[in-house]
Amino acid sequence: MAADYNREFQVSYGPNCRVTVNGQSVGLTGLDIYRLYGATEDNKKFSFGVTQSGKMEINSDISIEIIAGEENANKGEDILIHSRRGNISITADRNGCIKISGSNVAISASGDMEISAGNELRLEATKLIIDSNTAQCEAIDGNIAGPGKTLIERATEDQEGLGSDFLLFFIRKFFGG
Repeated sequence: MAADYNREFQVSYGPNCRVTVNGQSVGLTGLDIYRLYGATEDNKKFSFGVTQSGKMEINSDISIEIIAGEENANKGEDILIHSRRGNISITADRNGCIKISGSNVAISASGDMEISAGNELRLEATKLIIDSNTAQCEAIDGNIAGPGKTLIERATEDQEGLGSDFLLFFIRKFFGG
């Protein structure tokens, strides 16, 4: 789309704030429908706008803070991020640290869930509960279960009269599995 500067409309609210409607500067996602610009005395910039592609953009040279819920019911949902047809990506450049915290944090998937780490994956808790029909561990080294042995086989290998086959039979008969 060619630039049509007769369609562009700007309103300035002093030296540090302006609104542009039908902006004619072409960005990565096309021409702007509207954009609110702001700048501090130190030229730290902020913009909020919608482009012709339908993409809403929020940009800040420093940071973005979202605060909600002061008047909401206790334990209500204050901030909801919902994607109707795609993924939600959170990327932290430079330091690469993403932190999620709360008194209780629940992560759920209707299908599979995959967690991978380049180095260590550390789970730390007062109590760790794994509730699954099947649990498998494949590792070169560690203290869960050695190659070819189940945890029950390792636990009963030095116990006279208490073999892993008997213990497995007992567990399956009375606890299912």
